[in-house]
Amino acid sequence: LGQLSSAISSNEEQNRQIMEVNYWGPVRLAQNILLRKQRRQNIHLVMTSSVAAKMAIPLSSTYAASKHALHGYFTSLRTECEDDVRIDLPCPGPVDTNFLQNISISPTKANDNDNNNHDNVANSVKKEDTSFPKSSDTDTDSSSGSKMPV
Repeated sequence: LGQLSSAISSNEEQNRQIMEVNYWGPVRLAQNILLRKQRRQNIHLVMTSSVAAKMAIPLSSTYAASKHALHGYFTSLRTECEDDVRIDLPCPGPVDTNFLQNISISPTKANDNDNNNHDNVANSVKKEDTSFPKSSDTDTDSSSGSKMPV
């Protein structure tokens, strides 16, 4: 679940919904899988994260927090698991979806002006940002041998 609103303009219900989907959903799924696993059964958990877990993205404070929490949980879980459990957290950058067409954009400031209107915010988010890591920019995580964006 995504976000395109300032931290100040988002409400608790929206924040809880983002955390429920982006953090608690994967945590519950992993717990169920690990509780039901059979001995000698190799498990590979792939929890899709986001570049927002690695760098600040404007208008995405709660979304970024949910992805930071995901990283904290699964990085810790990785250290607790047996050798037969592999955990990967791919961090894609911008993905071409209908996300921007399906949301209502909250203002970034209380006094929205012509230089900071909703269309300008949406258009700036739609543009490809070359500062995001490319999918080939990876670094091996020593605890799992998995490739992680840098």
